[in-house]
Amino acid sequence: MKVSFPKDLFLTEEFREYAIRNEIPDPAATWELFRNRSLSVDAKYNNWGAAWQKWVLTERKYAAARAEKNNFQESRGRTGWNKNRFDEGIVRTNKKTSYLEQARLDTIRKYGIASEQEKTEEEDDKLRESETIRLSG
Repeated sequence: MKVSFPKDLFLTEEFREYAIRNEIPDPAATWELFRNRSLSVDAKYNNWGAAWQKWVLTERKYAAARAEKNNFQESRGRTGWNKNRFDEGIVRTNKKTSYLEQARLDTIRKYGIASEQEKTEEEDDKLRESETIRLSG
């Protein structure tokens, strides 16, 4: 018979060892996620030990996929974080920002033009044209 999460069910040494054997770096945090998710959706299982094992295996599978994705993005330079050439700090740029738009933002930062300053379309076009000439020349 399926039952809700038992109030007296805790992360036992057996559960912790199972998680460690399956390369879960923080079994306690993983247990909290498992427990909170089970309580929030009122999950019901026949065997809560088996439910924990399935959770651990699923977490391991997705952790490996996340790590692989992050390694790929870092190797391709597509994490979305770029060191700005004219800035001391790290700035967040939109992954879809065009090269020309990024060059415009770099120029604004380099020459101290306030990014909040409103520009007319004509001034904006002139800035883009001068950047195109500067970048291609």
